[in-house]
Parts: sequence; structure tokens; C-alpha cells
Amino acid sequence: MDNWLTSISDWLVELVKAIFLTIGDILYDFVVKISDAFLSVVSFLISSLPVPDFLSSHSLSAMFSAVDPTILYFISALGIPEGLGFISVAVGFRLLRKFVTLFQW
Repeated sequence: MDNWLTSISDWLVELVKAIFLTIGDILYDFVVKISDAFLSVVSFLISSLPVPDFLSSHSLSAMFSAVDPTILYFISALGIPEGLGFISVAVGFRLLRKFVTLFQW
């Protein structure tokens, strides 16, 4: 006699668990959709900003072509571009780590 009562109560417990897990999944999806919409709006606003004139009038190739070739040789020989690349990767990794851990680390 206890067997059918135990199976019904186990089924009800599993049903309640499933309901709460489903509600949690729905709330998680809702937060993801709201975050996606917010970040899409922020991305659109940033992309719609015009480039300032003082940035568009100069290019890196024009600036480096005006530098003396001796200085360019020493910059290359000392490995400054590679060093700046390593620093950029380190800063990017740190910022990515901060965002992934939600600024807790």
C-alpha cells in the first residue's frame, strides 16, 4: 500500500523541481534577451558616432613615412613593435578577465 503513495509523492516532488528549473531557465533567457537588446543599442550608438576630423586627417602610414629611416631601423632592431604587441595582449587579457568575472577579480 505504501508503494503507490511513495511513487506519487516522488512524482510530485520531481514535478515541482521541474517547474522551478523551468522558471529559472525562463528568467535566465529573459535576462539574456534584455542584455542583448541593451548591448545592441549601445553598439548602434557607438557606431553612429562620427569620427573626429583630427583623427581622420592623419594616418599611421603618413606619420611613419615622415620618420627618419635610421630611427625606424632602431625601432625595429630593439623590438619595440613586438614589445608593444605583448603589452597590448596583456592589457586585453586583463580586461577580458575582468569582464568575464564581472569585475570580481
